[in-house]
Order: sequence, then C-alpha cells, then structure tokens
Amino acid sequence: MSKQTISTSQLTLIMASFLTAGSGLSLTKDSIVFAKQDAWFTFFPAMLYGFLISFCIIYLSRGSVESTLFELIKKLAGNTLGSLINVWLMFYLLLSVSMDLRELSEFVKTILLYNTPTPVIVLCILALTVYLVRAGIEVLVRVNHIYYLITLIMFLTLPLLLLNEVTLGNLRPMFTSGWPGIMKGSFNFLGLYGEVLIISAVTFAFTPQREPGKVHPLLRGIMLGTFLASMMMVTLLVSIGTSMGAKAVYPNLFVLQMIHITDFLDRLDILMTTVFIPSLIMKICMVYYALCECTCSIGQTKMESRAYVIVLMPLVMLFTKFSFENVIDLLHFESHVWPLFTLITQLPLLLLLMVMKWRRKRSVSV
Repeated sequence: MSKQTISTSQLTLIMASFLTAGSGLSLTKDSIVFAKQDAWFTFFPAMLYGFLISFCIIYLSRGSVESTLFELIKKLAGNTLGSLINVWLMFYLLLSVSMDLRELSEFVKTILLYNTPTPVIVLCILALTVYLVRAGIEVLVRVNHIYYLITLIMFLTLPLLLLNEVTLGNLRPMFTSGWPGIMKGSFNFLGLYGEVLIISAVTFAFTPQREPGKVHPLLRGIMLGTFLASMMMVTLLVSIGTSMGAKAVYPNLFVLQMIHITDFLDRLDILMTTVFIPSLIMKICMVYYALCECTCSIGQTKMESRAYVIVLMPLVMLFTKFSFENVIDLLHFESHVWPLFTLITQLPLLLLLMVMKWRRKRSVSV
C-alpha cells in the first residue's frame, strides 16, 4: 500500500463517527432495560475497553514499518500462523460488516422503503460501499470529515429542538439500578467499542503529524464519540423515559419523531435521519476496507487490497443474507453474542502479539 497522509482531526472524527454511528440505532434499547435511568453511564465502562484496545495498538505500532496490523501479525507470528490468525480476523470482519449492512438495511426499510425487499437495499448500500472503498482511505476520511461535522451539529441542536418534551425527573432517582445494572448495560457496548480494533488495524498506514504533549487522536475520537453517545442517551431518557425507551426497537428514531416545531414542520425525523445515515455508511466502508486489507494479507503472495474490493462483494452479500433470519435475531446477536465474541477474539490475540513483540525487542537488544 502506498503511504497515506491523514490529519489527526480526520483520524479523531472517523473514530468518533464509528462509535456514534454504531450506538445510534438499537443498542441503547437493551442498556435501558438493564440500567434504566442510569443508562447514560453505561458508555463509560465500555469506553475503558476501547482505551485498552487503543493502547495495545499504539504499543504494537511503535517503531513498526508495516502498513497494517495484519501485516504485523504475519511478521511476528510467521507466514503460516499469521495467515491462520488473519483468516479468523477475516471471519470477524465479515460478521461485523454483514451485521452493520443488515441493520442499516432494516432501518432504511422501516422508515423509508416499506415495500422494497431487504436484499435490494443491501445491494444498493454495498454497491455504494464498494465505490467509496475503491477510492481509497483518504477519500473515506475526507468524506466523513464533512458529513460528521453536519452530524455533530445535529447532535448538539437535538436537545434544543426537544425542549418542550423534556422531563428532567426521568433521570431520577440516580444509581437505583446499582453497579450490576450499569455493568450489564455496558456489556452491550463492548462489541461496539471492541470494533475500535478495526479502525486501529489500519492506522499503521496513517501518518498524522506528531503532536507532543497531546492525547493520541484515537483516544480523542473515543472520548468524543462517548460524549456524543452519552448526550444522545440523556436526551432520549428525558424525552421518552425508560418505559418507552426499553420497548421501542429504534428508540432514537422515536425521539426524532417527537420533534414538532410548528404545525407544518412535524416530520423533521426524516431530514435528521438522512443526515445521520452517511455516518453509518462510513462505518460500513471502514469495516469493508479493513476486510480487504485483511484478505490481501492472507497467503504468501502480497496483492493490492483494491483487487479484493469487488471480489469480496458476493461473499459479503451472502453473509448478510443468511447470517440473520430477521431483525430480532440480528438485534439479539448484536447485544448479547457479539460482545462476548469480540472479547474472545481480541484479548488473546492482542496479548499474544504484545508478548511476541516484547520478546522480539528483547532479543534484538541482547
């Protein structure tokens, strides 16, 4: 891969977009079920896991000349074991991109295209994803930079648009669910924050300018994404309360539908949703880009990742079609299975890589 040049602000915003887009649809529902009015605290324990992943990646990338984490795996573990590890990561990325594609497709079908078959919507989104990914990662982060600033404005103005619906009493009494409820609600977000690895896996190719004394852009992105997601959760709780939030399939959409400025401006949810959807598409593009990079690192012959962009399209389409029977299965998998699968995949892998790198550095110094 050619050397990339991406600014620290672009890296921060792509990470923040990744988190806010992932938490914006249905994950908040199960967190409210467990933590009730304390659900807005549930992002912070999961944020610590995102920090842990980022610190591991920063350590692994220090002094490395490889362009991606997948190449570093082959260097540290050897061609055979490294290729096997990358095959498992390829399966992980396939699940991630198919889950996001199916979730966005079901969401679009629910709010816009009622009579359109889900596979048709999936194909359209996937075709757009392939087009954007072929343009390269620099184009992706630039497009995200524009759209996420618009999304940021939407997030910040949403509490003002809902002032007539706010009931601050919905946040009281605090800490009634206790730490067990907060931790159970936070478990749903571990899968999302674990996907920080997907962005981090390709940050080896990034060459942001060094900023001595400042927080790493990956960490800044996690903090910004957590702040916005927590603010959205607070807005949801004070607007519709825990009872409606726990029952709605898409609680945040229900909040948007409550915006009524005048008698003739009562469908702003459509406008604000179409602003939010590009962030979801950017998330899918980044996962798909990482999937292409992972695939091209398998085997002995190194190929350009662009060669796999179109080749992987039928495989992703089939995975998206047959992985989940319906939206209920998808939401259950995303909230209960995906976090556990993420922990089982990531923690042993990162621990193994860090030990390998430490031993390699020790042998070189000796």
